[in-house]
Amino acid sequence: MKTNTLKVRVISTVFILMNFLPSRSAVAEEPCADLSGQDRLSSEYLNLIRSAPVPYAQRNGFSHDQLAPSPPLHWNPHLARVARQKAQSMARYNYFAHTQPNGLGPNRRLVMSGYPLPRDYPLDSQANTVESLASGASNANEAIDQLVIDYGVPGAEHRAHLLATARPFRSHTEVGIGMACNPRSTYIYYYVILTAPPIPAPRTARANSTPTRLKTR
Repeated sequence: MKTNTLKVRVISTVFILMNFLPSRSAVAEEPCADLSGQDRLSSEYLNLIRSAPVPYAQRNGFSHDQLAPSPPLHWNPHLARVARQKAQSMARYNYFAHTQPNGLGPNRRLVMSGYPLPRDYPLDSQANTVESLASGASNANEAIDQLVIDYGVPGAEHRAHLLATARPFRSHTEVGIGMACNPRSTYIYYYVILTAPPIPAPRTARANSTPTRLKTR
């Protein structure tokens, strides 16, 4: 009888304690960190890595056989806007992929935003010659490290993109970085790095080879 009574008391105590524990929905969510200004700062950090990739590789323990310094990328507001919109989309709709739920891939999405790409760049839903993605990092520089170190990624494709070790990326001179946070999403933080060739300058009319003479009185 004493043993049974003890069991009843223990079970009752556990039941009472469980009733007082806050539910998952009642627990306060950790607020997002302040990401303001990190986009530009992380582009400067990427350029720092590009300027000296071999020492960076040595510090982080990956091969530097194909690495060489690359010119700095220029901050491009258009690319930054498109990157920010993509990061916000992933955070809001809780997905992590190059192709959006509406079927738009990175190349086509950039062209539809008004940024022209070379004619030989494919525009199908999976085509990507411009975008690297990271998630879960608590700040933008950490996201850059994830992508450049590229641990476990076959062919280190993100590193090839951001450090321009592959031919398609050597003509890229522009960069834009976007980020977003949603505490209720799977990865919470989302980062998008877009690089692209510069927009060709518009053609201008050829100047008249014969200079116009001013009328004199």
